[in-house]
Order: sequence, then C-alpha cells, then structure tokens
Amino acid sequence: MLGWVDCYFAKTLDNNTGGLDMASFYLQVEAINLNDFIFDTDDLSTRRGGSLMLLEAVKTVTGTFKSKWPGNLTVIQEGASVGMYRLDEPHDATAAVIEKVAKDAAEAAAPHATFGVACLPATGNDAAAFQGDRQSLRAKIRWDQMQNLRLTVPAWNDSADRGPCWFDTVRPASKKIWKGEQKPASEAVYDKHEKGRTAKNNFYKDETGLSLKNVIFAQDLDDLTADPSQANLHHKMALIYIDGNSFGEKYDQAAASPPSGKTPWQAYADASQTLVKKRREMLAALLKKMASDSGWRNGDAYRIETLLWGGDEILWVVPAWKGWETLQHFYTYAKDWKIDTETVTHAAGLVFCHHNAPIQRMIDLVHGLCEAAKARDRQKNLIAFQVLESFDFMGKDLDGFRKALLPGREKDLFLDADAMSKVSAAFEGVKGAVPRKQVYRAVQAAHEGVTTDEEKKDLNDLFTGLNKGAEEAAKEAGASLADLKACLGSWDDVFWYHARELWDYIPKPATSSAGKGVAP
Repeated sequence: MLGWVDCYFAKTLDNNTGGLDMASFYLQVEAINLNDFIFDTDDLSTRRGGSLMLLEAVKTVTGTFKSKWPGNLTVIQEGASVGMYRLDEPHDATAAVIEKVAKDAAEAAAPHATFGVACLPATGNDAAAFQGDRQSLRAKIRWDQMQNLRLTVPAWNDSADRGPCWFDTVRPASKKIWKGEQKPASEAVYDKHEKGRTAKNNFYKDETGLSLKNVIFAQDLDDLTADPSQANLHHKMALIYIDGNSFGEKYDQAAASPPSGKTPWQAYADASQTLVKKRREMLAALLKKMASDSGWRNGDAYRIETLLWGGDEILWVVPAWKGWETLQHFYTYAKDWKIDTETVTHAAGLVFCHHNAPIQRMIDLVHGLCEAAKARDRQKNLIAFQVLESFDFMGKDLDGFRKALLPGREKDLFLDADAMSKVSAAFEGVKGAVPRKQVYRAVQAAHEGVTTDEEKKDLNDLFTGLNKGAEEAAKEAGASLADLKACLGSWDDVFWYHARELWDYIPKPATSSAGKGVAP
C-alpha cells in the first residue's frame, strides 16, 4: 500500500503546468464502491438502472469535455465505470477546475453514485512518464476513496412513521414502486429502477448502432425463461460472466512501445477503443441472430439481460437453452481479437439454475467461477461452469466445493472455449447413442474413487463402452471424440463428468418459442 501512496505524493506537482512548456493534464473518473450502487438490491430493474447510469455518467463526462475543450481532448479510455483523458492546453484551467467539471458532470448523470475523480499534471511525454502518471491517478483515487463514505447519504429522515426502503432495507423510503403492489422505495432505488425500466432499449441501440425498430426486451426473469416447449429447461436461466485476461497489462505494453507517429497515450487509447468496437460488433451480431431465431424470443420480446457491460467485463442472463450458444457466439468473435499484435484471451463463468434462484448469490457464484478460470491459465480461453438443480449452495468455499466434484481432477474441470464449435451437433448424437444411466454410473464411480483392481477394470470397461458409442455418434455429426474431448476434457472421468452435467444444457437449437409474452 505504501508503494502507490508514495508514488502519488511524489508525482503530485504544480497543478498548472507540471514542469512542462505547455499545460497538459491527465484526468481519471471512476465510479467506486459499485456494490453499494449496482448490487445493493436484488431487483433486476434497479440493478440494470444503476449499471446504465454509470455507463451514461462516463459518456456525459466525455461529452462535457468535448464541448468545453474541443481540440484539446484525447479520450484514452471510456468504459462502463471508468473514463481516462488527456487535456492539452485547456484554456488555462487548473487541475482543480478540471476535476470539478468532471465530478459535476458524472454526478448529474448518476446522482446517487460515488465517484473518484483525479486530475494531475503530465510529468512528461514519454512512455515511462505516461505509465507513472497513470499510477498516480489511480493512487489518488484510492486515497480519496478510503477517506470518503461508501455511499451517498440521503436526506435526514425526521418522520417517525417513515420506514426503510423495501428493496435495499437501508435508506428511508420516500416513493413507491409497483411490484404487484405498491412497495416503499428510497429515492436512490426509485431513480435507478425507473432508469432500468425505461432505458433498456436505448442501451442496445446506443452500443450496437442498430435501429431495433419495434424491438422490446424481456423485463423480468420470468418472461426471459418462460417456454414450456423447452421441457425441463422451462424457467431455467444461464448466467454468463466474462472477463478479459490481463487487459490492463496489455494496454500498458501497447503504450510502452507505441508505433511511429503515435504518443504513448494514443497507443493506449487505440488498444482500448479497438476492443470496445469489437465488443459492440459482437453484441450487434448476437441481436441479429435473435431476430431470426424464435427460440431467442418470447413473443416479440428478446430474451437477454445485460447486467454488466464495460471495460473488459460482461454479465449476461439468457435462457438456459441459449447459454451454451451465447458463450460460443462470444468466443467465435473474440478468438481473433488483438491488443497491438497480441491475441487476447478471456475467462468465463457459466451457471445454469432456476429463474427464481437468489440472483445475488448466483452472480457471486458465476463471478467466482470466472476468477477460477482466470487463475487456472490466463493464456487460454477457459470456462468454469456449475449446474444448480436446486437452491442448495456450496457456501463460500468455492475451491473446496470444486475439489470435491471429482477428487484429484479439480485442475481439469474447465472447458476450452477454442474447441466449442463442434460440440453442439456432435453432442446431440452422443445423447442419442449413449445410455444416460451408464454415464451417471461411470461418473459416480469416478467421484467415489476406485481402489481394487476389479473396480478399476469395471470403470475402464464402462468408459471404453461409452467412448465407443460417443466416437461413432460424433463421427456421424462430422466430428470425433477427440473434437469433443478438446473442449470438455481429455481425461475420461473429466470428459464424462462434464457430459453428464451438460446433458440437458447443450441442446439442439430450439425451432419455436411457446412462452408467454407479447403476441408475435
């Protein structure tokens, strides 16, 4: 901790010029304490609204700067909760003035959020100075964060009969939200809820550039997952959490060796904004896919919920029967993404569960799975998944839980996203050729462990029979057992464990959607 504090104080120079011939400043705006703003309720519209407010806040800061200092601004990074800028000769403005303009703009767009804002003079124009100035910005924001409250404080409640907000159970209620009946809500929750309810379509339009005329999106998880034609997947959902592997380090590398004619901050901006564009193209392609596949729609409503979008992180909720397809779609686009000349990788968590499972616990779980995939190997596109058929939860010890799934193989319980493309069609054939009871029997034996020679022989015979059936079925689908194992795991016990868990969740594409909702 002392390292970055020392760095901050050592680099805090004169707020006018920083020792340069012309006044140049770096500014960073960052939404902080996100758990107390986005994740402070279990209400989906409120969470969505909080996330959209932060996305809008950073864009508002960018727009304000472009209006106030045209021609002087370089947008280095613009994400869902972080904006970073360089201002050259901003009309004699000081760092304090620049900070105030940024803070006022951010708080006007998201009045109930807490922001860290730091503006420091540039100490030089080379790569080393740029890297040091960026560290100083982060240090100043963390220093300020530790000295301020984690949430905005509402007006004093001087009414004895005013109870707490029904949604966050903390702030005093001042308004009402209809949830089957009128529920008391704090001003912060009410504003976020209304934002999430009304601005959802605009998010997809703004990010993708698609007109989305007459397109609506499912407003709750009931509508998102309702489809009796999906049999046992009716009212089940998939949560997908995706995070880039070491993107910050790769941006730094791009800035450390900028191409000829580019400054370090321009190289950093190019790398960051290139991936922003790629993500938007990927999302646009996903929405276009929904338009031609009724399995994606409940009447006219598209079945997708985006709870986090920005930086290199994405959190989606989709129907369970579309979870595998959605993740495969992402990796199909992302496999060739590059920062400078280096291909980037992503880790992902995937959870299949009932639509009314506690949403915060599911988000914590899918985030933890993503972190497990990231920790396993940041050089690969790995996926960690979990199927929850009931509300039973593994507790806080996720590592311990995963070790108990298939003892001795916990380091292999990951899917390789680069090999997803041939799985769906081949897996459908495997399900038709291999008895499900035999799969359960073999995996259960592997889980419990075998000790005697006879038990080992029985288990090997089971796997040999299963592999033979799977090989023949995959071949008919234009794939092979090796293709399937490249994604699901090369060891027999790992492969068939994954096959058992995903048995219902890698279905053939749905051809119709009979769920409730608006008429087509």
